[in-house]
Amino acid sequence: MFNSAPNLGFIIHGGAAPALNKEPTFKQRELINAPQYEIIAKAAAHYIQNGEVLIIASSVTTLQVAIRLAADKKDLTVFTDSSIIASALSSNPTIKVHLAPGLYNGDENCVYGAETINYFNNIFANKVILGATGLNQDGISNADIDVAETYKVMAKQSTQKIVVADCSKISRNALSLFLPWTEVDRLIIDNPPYDEELMVGLKHGAVQVTIASESSWNF
Repeated sequence: MFNSAPNLGFIIHGGAAPALNKEPTFKQRELINAPQYEIIAKAAAHYIQNGEVLIIASSVTTLQVAIRLAADKKDLTVFTDSSIIASALSSNPTIKVHLAPGLYNGDENCVYGAETINYFNNIFANKVILGATGLNQDGISNADIDVAETYKVMAKQSTQKIVVADCSKISRNALSLFLPWTEVDRLIIDNPPYDEELMVGLKHGAVQVTIASESSWNF
């Protein structure tokens, strides 16, 4: 049912994209690759069990994961920095949703800053679900330095780290690297990561890679 590729035995096509210092806004990104986000979300839901404690970071892809979890799972406890993710999860009455405090970033639809970091430093979760601006040999990066600091803490406070991203993020170098591959358990992506340097990083980190495709699912 799942096409998981931990061995990463692909033909490689190298070539890095130019550095990316700024992303489109959250609303703008929602209009790009929307079907792919849904496919990735279906795959991500497979790795979440009823009754778990989760941290879900703000991103367009993680929003789709939240929508899928609200439809398919029950008795979750979820902590998030995103009001839109909290709203999506609240449609399921069995899910307890905790929204972090902090300064509001309208472009990213999330909160950030010292108050947010202190909040997540006191949370312990089974799993964190993170999006990304860029995926390169070194790890996962974000275009906003302040938001990336929150994601670092989210990852630290979670037993398993799951990254969800579409293939447009491959070889992008965003402003702030917040999680190396050695600390990532699973990458869920819509196409194999055909990039030589990225493959080296994934192998070095022993990252489990799930390739999500429309034909892989039967819900």
